[in-house]
Amino acid sequence: GAGFESEFRLGPHVKFNPEIDYDNERFAQKHSVTTRFDKLTFRTETRDIDSHFETLIGAPSRRGEKGTLFDMTANPFENVNLSGTFDIFRDRLIPNPSNAEGYNTHTDLLLRMIPRERSSLLFTFQDLDDTGRLGPNKQRTFGAQFNQQFEIFGHKTSGFSRYQWTE
Repeated sequence: GAGFESEFRLGPHVKFNPEIDYDNERFAQKHSVTTRFDKLTFRTETRDIDSHFETLIGAPSRRGEKGTLFDMTANPFENVNLSGTFDIFRDRLIPNPSNAEGYNTHTDLLLRMIPRERSSLLFTFQDLDDTGRLGPNKQRTFGAQFNQQFEIFGHKTSGFSRYQWTE
C-alpha cells in the first residue's frame, strides 16, 4: 500500500490537508479545510473510505463511510467555550437494507463555562440519526454537569454532578 498526506497553507488563516491512501486494492481519502482566527475555528472534512479498505493494522475507523463533517470551536470569552460538530454520511459497510442510499446525521454541541477557579459547568446536546444503518436508530440527549476540584488532606480530587435526559 501507499499513502499521501500533506498540509498546504492557503493564507494566514486557512490550511488544506489532503490525505489519500491505497491498500493495493482500494482507496481511502479524507480532505479537510481549516479556518482559524484568534477565538474561532471552523473545519470541514470530506471522506470517502471504501467499505473493504484495510490499513497495516486492520480496519480503519469510519470504514465504508462517505460524508462530510463540519466542526466549530469558539472561545468568545476567557471563561466560555463553545464547540459543535455536524456529520452527515452514508454508511456503505452496514447500510439499512430498506434504505441503502440513506444518510446518517450526528450533531454534537458543548457549552463549557468556568464560573470560578477549579469549577466548571457543561451543557451538552447530542442528536443521532442512524436511520441509514442496519438497525436504524434515532436518539437525542440533553445533559448538564457541574465539576468542582478541591483538596482533601493535601491531595487534589474532583467531584461532579451530572444530569442527562435521553429521548
